[in-house]
Amino acid sequence: MKSFHLIKKGLCLQLFFFFVCILIPDLVLAKKPTIKCFNKCTQTPCPIPEKGEKFYGYGQRYENLIKFLDKKNINGDYVVVDANHSLMWQQSTADTDGDGQVCYIDKVTWEQARTYCNNLSLAGYTDWRLPTLFELLSIVSPRGQGNPVINACCFKCRICSYWSSTTVKGQDDYAWEVYFYNGNAYWAQKTSRRYVLCVRSITH
Repeated sequence: MKSFHLIKKGLCLQLFFFFVCILIPDLVLAKKPTIKCFNKCTQTPCPIPEKGEKFYGYGQRYENLIKFLDKKNINGDYVVVDANHSLMWQQSTADTDGDGQVCYIDKVTWEQARTYCNNLSLAGYTDWRLPTLFELLSIVSPRGQGNPVINACCFKCRICSYWSSTTVKGQDDYAWEVYFYNGNAYWAQKTSRRYVLCVRSITH
């Protein structure tokens, strides 16, 4: 009988530690996903907006993120409209070489990405640009490695890294990129090649 009580006590302790150490942290993370930022080698504090720069928020829950996203056909081109932030996005990864398909060849340098977006004519608009880091982070929701973090129902993007227009503070040769595999932001040399997704501000 004594051994039975000891076994029962041991099982109760195991269940207690399972709940406290595994279930509770998972529930907390599910309610509050987090974005992580990395420099050339290690994790680093995520940047904060400069004075006057818009901050769209990031690390949002996936269901809240997609609530305001709407895929639309405008003048024969598909775009994604973010009504919450008054932004219009390319729906698909930029076909930078114009051959009608997107593949690794469409990765470009940071300067080429800026030029591409500035020259883009899509959905009847010509005021496209490369998104800021905060704009790019506003459309991802980190859900853990192995999960795409961008809404596949609206966007047609590769689970790869995309350029932002934001230069790393104090590091003029580096810009921020966002990895659509895990939703995190990283430094990248501007001569590196990444995919592009252009954006424009909706003005009324």
